[in-house]
Formats: sequence, structure tokens, C-alpha cells
Amino acid sequence: MTGYGIHAARSSDLDDIVRLYSLSADEMEDKFQQPRQAGHIEKMLDAMEDTHQICLVATYLAEKIGYLFWSDLGQTRGTALGLGTFVLRDHRKKGIGNDLTEEAIIRARAKGWRSVTGVVSVGNDAGMARCKKAGFREVGIVVSLAF
Repeated sequence: MTGYGIHAARSSDLDDIVRLYSLSADEMEDKFQQPRQAGHIEKMLDAMEDTHQICLVATYLAEKIGYLFWSDLGQTRGTALGLGTFVLRDHRKKGIGNDLTEEAIIRARAKGWRSVTGVVSVGNDAGMARCKKAGFREVGIVVSLAF
């Protein structure tokens, strides 16, 4: 679609990623997705220099409208965890989440990763459909406790 793009996150995206991350946690009323400070996300972006993380930013014209973050769990085993994908509500249902996922898969393969495990919140039908379209399959249920 015209005007949309995806790029690897860079330090100039930091404030926008913090804003988007906070919006995603608020929207999901997620007790597990703790509010992130700029310093925490800056460390994540700094880690992008190595092969153990993928962070992508979706844009529309000059506006940052979404992100995807995956991290290699073992740093040697090639098994990664999809830690989050978010697109602003006004830009949903346009394939942006699919594009982020497809680009992340390309980058994960290039890094030599062998698998990615995604965590999709219960009731997130769009997220589940996106993962299935990309080739993910359901393998179980993850339960968590937050306090």
C-alpha cells in the first residue's frame, strides 16, 4: 500500500516505540506487559546490533504506527520468542501486521534461527490469524500469573 513502510528499529525510533508499547499494554489491559521506560527499550535497540533480536517499525508516511519485537531465547539454539506485535487501530486490517511478520521471518532465517514461538493473547483473533497465515501452528496453551 502506498505510504506504508517497514524498517529495522533505530535509536531515533525510541520515543515512538515506547509510546506504541505503552498503547498496546493499555489497550490489552495487560498486567504482564509492564510499562517500559525509554532506558529499557534503548537497551533492546542496542542489542539489535547482535544477532539475537529483531525489532521492526511500521510507518505510514512519517508516522510510526506499529512495531514487532522477537528475541532469540538461547542465543545459541536458534529458538526465538515473538514478544509482541502492535499496530495502531486506525491502520489495522491493511496487512501491516502480516508484513511485519513476513519481514521478521525473512530476517530470522537470515540470522540462522531455526524456530520462533509466538505468544498470542486469548481473544486476539487477528493475531492468531496472522500467525497461522505465516505458518505458525498451535502447540499448546501458555498460562501466566501476574502480581
